[in-house]
Amino acid sequence: MLLSMASDDMGWWVANDLDRFDPHTLDAVTDEVATWRISRSRAQKVVDAYGQGGRTPVEVRAALMADYLFALPAARGALAHAAAGGNARLLMIGPAEGAPAYHGTEMYGLVGQEQPGRSAEQAERDTRIRDIVLDFATGEQSRPRPAVTDRPTSESVGNPPFEVTAHYEAALDLWEGIDRP
Repeated sequence: MLLSMASDDMGWWVANDLDRFDPHTLDAVTDEVATWRISRSRAQKVVDAYGQGGRTPVEVRAALMADYLFALPAARGALAHAAAGGNARLLMIGPAEGAPAYHGTEMYGLVGQEQPGRSAEQAERDTRIRDIVLDFATGEQSRPRPAVTDRPTSESVGNPPFEVTAHYEAALDLWEGIDRP
């Protein structure tokens, strides 16, 4: 099983639908998180963790939603699959020159197409994504990939703004005990 996320999965909504996506305040983000079957005090703890480093409310909402919607299912699924004896891999897709790491930006690479006007760095990212998927699907092991065992070891493509295994681990720790439907 190969699971992945983009380092800025919710970025498309920030860039293209800011008026509707921006919560304007951290209290509004906390209110939203508290509707996810999470106590208000725990929701506040989660929001506070994402609010580090001077992030704006919209950046906090985007980061925590990316982890809740994409990082948690990917990491938890990979860990469960590995624990059951399966072959599990995690991948983090980062930005490349001229190409953000929004949800779906890996599609060109996944389907073997080229985005018109893509940069050389984007072409390299897309080719690596394609090769990783093909290697995994065909069982090719000439380019070993890190396997998930008892921790969410991850490979990356592009230029994620953080160390990817540490990001998955931090998300798992922060959201521990919180079910995600």
